[in-house]
Amino acid sequence: MYLSYDDENKIISFFEDKFNIPTNNIVRGMHITLYHSQIPINLPIKDKNIISIDVDVEETRFMVMFPGGENVKENILPSSKGIGIRLTKRNIAVSKILEIRRNIYQNEPILKTRKNTSDWKNAFGAKNFQPHMTLLKPGNNIPYDLTEAGDLFRKNFKQLNFKKLIVKKYLKNSKKIF
Repeated sequence: MYLSYDDENKIISFFEDKFNIPTNNIVRGMHITLYHSQIPINLPIKDKNIISIDVDVEETRFMVMFPGGENVKENILPSSKGIGIRLTKRNIAVSKILEIRRNIYQNEPILKTRKNTSDWKNAFGAKNFQPHMTLLKPGNNIPYDLTEAGDLFRKNFKQLNFKKLIVKKYLKNSKKIF
């Protein structure tokens, strides 16, 4: 689910202006991955879909893009990792995100060696589903305290709009399907 170009460009300007982060340290093609599979599945949706889902930025939190990165870890310097935002479960966009996710994972075949995907659990990849989007690449020079950066981000943005749903199929070695 891809962020609109307008909102992506506003985010790029925000990090350049407020934190002096070079453009090459800011992610292009900002998106939220809704589903990931390691096996082929038949999907009833087109490869490209026009959507309009608004995320309430007040209900987002900055995080380090690292396992457990939603919690502060003293041994991890945030600027050495990617930085993103995660949506809280209270976010107005979550119900629409879960609706799209359900339309995908309900096509997952019954798995023998693991539990199938559900709204908040993944059969493949990270155990728990948490809608999130990477904003900055490693080496970004963001200050250590992500709370301050997140507060400033929420002051500058009220909503972010996602405009495209793109299905990506990678069949080589049966890896990423969506």
